[in-house]
Amino acid sequence: MKTLFISSNSSPRGGGEDFMIYLCRSYSKFNKNLFGIYSNKNYMNKFVYKIEKYTKKVVRIKYKELSQRNLRFLSSIFDISQIFKIYKAIQKIKPNLIIINQQYDEDSLEIIISSKFYKLINNSSVKISSVIHMPRIENKIKKQPFGLARYIVLLIIYGILDPILLLTTKECLEEFRRYYFFNKKKSFLIKSPLPEIKKRIGKKYSLEIINKSNIPKFAKAKLNNWVKNKRQIILLGCQMKTQKNPIFALSCWIKLRKLHKSSACFLIIGDGPLKNKINQQISNLELNEREDTLQINWVSELSQYILISDLLLMPSSFEGMNLTLLECISYNKDVILSKFEGMSELQEYATNCYQIRKFDEKIWAKKIHEKLSFQKNNKRRNKINKEFIANYSDYECYKSFQEKLNF
Repeated sequence: MKTLFISSNSSPRGGGEDFMIYLCRSYSKFNKNLFGIYSNKNYMNKFVYKIEKYTKKVVRIKYKELSQRNLRFLSSIFDISQIFKIYKAIQKIKPNLIIINQQYDEDSLEIIISSKFYKLINNSSVKISSVIHMPRIENKIKKQPFGLARYIVLLIIYGILDPILLLTTKECLEEFRRYYFFNKKKSFLIKSPLPEIKKRIGKKYSLEIINKSNIPKFAKAKLNNWVKNKRQIILLGCQMKTQKNPIFALSCWIKLRKLHKSSACFLIIGDGPLKNKINQQISNLELNEREDTLQINWVSELSQYILISDLLLMPSSFEGMNLTLLECISYNKDVILSKFEGMSELQEYATNCYQIRKFDEKIWAKKIHEKLSFQKNNKRRNKINKEFIANYSDYECYKSFQEKLNF
């Protein structure tokens, strides 16, 4: 059976794109007949290199990126040129199953339309499925301009195209079924694939890998000094954008230092529009606080930085099934996070995760202090969460997809 993975290419390193790489890895262990369609833009080269390891062939075509689309759900469904390009690429591969990566409910509609044409023209038994990570329908109806009109148009479009819709969290599935009632019987909850879980998880070994990486020398020196002196490290690893609330995370660390006299260091990893603003705020800190912060660009192996850290912050306004969170749970790392979707099905495995509803710096600083103080008094090594990994293995992920797709 030929399986095709295809994405709207919003970014070379977003969570949705990583999801597809890990999903391909899961599928490749049980099905070697895998293919991909992705953008020919240079920024997608590293992503394609990663996914090529698990596929027979990746076809690259000229996409119009999501960032260039205004009213993108309307723009994409009337983009005849792109629909035809995607159709031609699908026609060359002739898949039996198409798995489309969607971030939000307005993304990748031209891909679904192209896939529908392929199904109608070639083979009625072809299955078209789409993974939606964050529909956020109610929020958009209430807060976006013309939100209700947008929802009505999409309700009709999804009703006509009728793909199999796969959602990554229980909360997102329930919201999707409530609003997209035409598609209620063809929308399902699936298990996310896990990131590549490391077998060697010691801090010393992880630091050795970091020292061989291409991050700046001053960053390596600072990290080595922190680990050598057994300094506690708080990590924020994400895209530096409003959704992730990185400025709030920095404020929480500053409150931790001032209110609780903590000596914990703060490691910030990521790129994005707020990066320079964060850098400016750090430059305005007192010297000892500046010395205990480190801000670096995105890294290829975030897992190594998770493993040398003691606690992670995730103060996102909203998330789907966050892959970094899955990795932290796999390593039993302490995480303090906001109240976003995805935790209900993970709760029994996520005993080290603590959710806070309010974005209040004092509340967050107090909880961080409690977690770090407990760690100081109860020293422990990095430890694999075997039960969680067994329930979210490649086989479990593949099985959940195949069951929902009736293969």
